[in-house]
Amino acid sequence: MISTVLLLCACWVLPVCAGTIYSQFPTEIDPHGHYVFYSHGFIVEGTNPKPVHKTFGVYDFIAVKEALTDESYHLIDRSDVTKFEEISINTGLSHGAFYKPKDEWLLPIKKWLKD
Repeated sequence: MISTVLLLCACWVLPVCAGTIYSQFPTEIDPHGHYVFYSHGFIVEGTNPKPVHKTFGVYDFIAVKEALTDESYHLIDRSDVTKFEEISINTGLSHGAFYKPKDEWLLPIKKWLKD
């Protein structure tokens, strides 16, 4: 099964040292910094950093964010991103593919971010 991904929006104009993970928009912006908005699933909107879905299992939100970090950009986890680039992957896990940091989706995204 192919899963369509609405994952990331890169914004190359948006402080601090690269590799920082923000859970909300930063109060200070470095005009020379690079920022990536991670549009996560609704399941992690609560207070549990490892919520469990009855079909897909544990969504390891912390591990996913840590796997997405890179010293060349800052990561902002947001669920209200409206501009994005779409890619398709096939892991056989449907939407559950994004519940854990898997190379099948992390590697193409990180490549896209650095291109």
